[in-house]
Amino acid sequence: MAKSILITPVYGYGWSKGPSIIDVPDPFQLDVSQSVSAPDSVHFSYLLGQICQHHTFEGFWVFLHARTGEQEPNYNAYIYSAEIVIDPLNPALPDIDALASGFAQVSAKPDDEGD
Repeated sequence: MAKSILITPVYGYGWSKGPSIIDVPDPFQLDVSQSVSAPDSVHFSYLLGQICQHHTFEGFWVFLHARTGEQEPNYNAYIYSAEIVIDPLNPALPDIDALASGFAQVSAKPDDEGD
């Protein structure tokens, strides 16, 4: 069963959809398919998953990678209309354009953490 994590998009430098600026999306539950924890941290280096709830980007795939190493890090967020594959040994952006991009924070830890 996938872990579900609450993601809260934040303004940062703004959100875009292609060449257009868009409003910051509403928070969403991300059903995580891949994640890697940052070294010596309780936070993630990156997350990959799908938005599986009623949302503007419902059914879309999201790749988040750590932007800052603060106590509550910010993540670069990239939204894709199709499933993407991330190499866990080299977690880089895929060679396809993201539908939308911006910044986000992990607002809640996985619902099954500690099980």
